[in-house]
Amino acid sequence: MLQQGLQQAMALYQRIRTEVVTNINLLLLVVTDGRVAWYIKSIPILVLCYFASPIDLIPDLVPIFGWADDALLLPIAIWMAYSLLPTDLRVIIRAEAAARALPVWMGWVGAGLVLFSWATLAWVTIAAML
Repeated sequence: MLQQGLQQAMALYQRIRTEVVTNINLLLLVVTDGRVAWYIKSIPILVLCYFASPIDLIPDLVPIFGWADDALLLPIAIWMAYSLLPTDLRVIIRAEAAARALPVWMGWVGAGLVLFSWATLAWVTIAAML
């Protein structure tokens, strides 16, 4: 029974991972593909600028609600960019995104950002205690 639960959890993890990687590739293709109109390309770029900006619609200091705008904005941007694409181009880009693997360097960059964040948090915490 435990083994069956672990297999179901792994299958769910693989399905979510595949969907996340496909959506990341979809956004990368939308931004870099020459067949996509400029106003569609601007949506993921504006969302990335919003995430990098220290100014939020709802401040992150407000528990849960402060993170909700960040958590909801990315799926909305994916949906907007995808729905604005012409139907024939949408099918082509979705197929290319599903067939494309996430570049190895992106995994290393993500891991580096996580490690950097934890190291910065540890450094700030230790500095505050001294």
